[in-house]
Amino acid sequence: MPISQVDKLKKETVTSIQQQIDSINDALTSYKTQYAGFSSTNLAEDALTNKLNELKSQQLSSIAKELETLNQEIEQTKIQHAATETSGKNTIIATESGTVNLLINKTKLTSIPQGTNIAQIYPNLKKTPDLKVSFYISANEISEIVENQSIRYHLTEKNSKHMVIPGNITSIPANPITTKDGNFYQVSAILNLRPKDYQNIHYGQTGTVSIITGKSTWISHIKNTLIHQ
Repeated sequence: MPISQVDKLKKETVTSIQQQIDSINDALTSYKTQYAGFSSTNLAEDALTNKLNELKSQQLSSIAKELETLNQEIEQTKIQHAATETSGKNTIIATESGTVNLLINKTKLTSIPQGTNIAQIYPNLKKTPDLKVSFYISANEISEIVENQSIRYHLTEKNSKHMVIPGNITSIPANPITTKDGNFYQVSAILNLRPKDYQNIHYGQTGTVSIITGKSTWISHIKNTLIHQ
């Protein structure tokens, strides 16, 4: 509700209250006149006084309710007005175009502290950005894995033909991740993509990774996710 409408509502309510006060005064005058005419009767003075007090109480109660309603509307209008003024500060604008990856677990919060990461921007694949895959190696096999080691990323999901993309391991964490299936290291590798390969891939695709250890080739069947480096 605009401030101008609030002021108008305020004036109308004040006018209404004043009219009710005038009505009370008129009623009091009328009862006093009636009381003066009862001098020749046996009507008790306290009965008339009680009637006047009852009327005043009813009118004052009605006025109090209207004032409470008006105050609530004014407070609500202030809140809406403040929200409108600060809405521009809550707008998030990315510094570059691309694919938005929301961090769902954090967007479920009712309030988010300033500086919290709530989303990631993945570059447009048409610009052929560097891409990497993340996959898991069991603790028993990690000793045979080294940085810059060659891999082959086998991509079959939602593709008309099988794709094999070469790459090299870029990072091996110092500590494993504990799961119900055992301890695993989350290894990352950069992919050596050709320009035409970008036409057949998209963020979030899964596949399998094979690694040449020098002794034999084996395939990690753990789910691998294509992500931006």
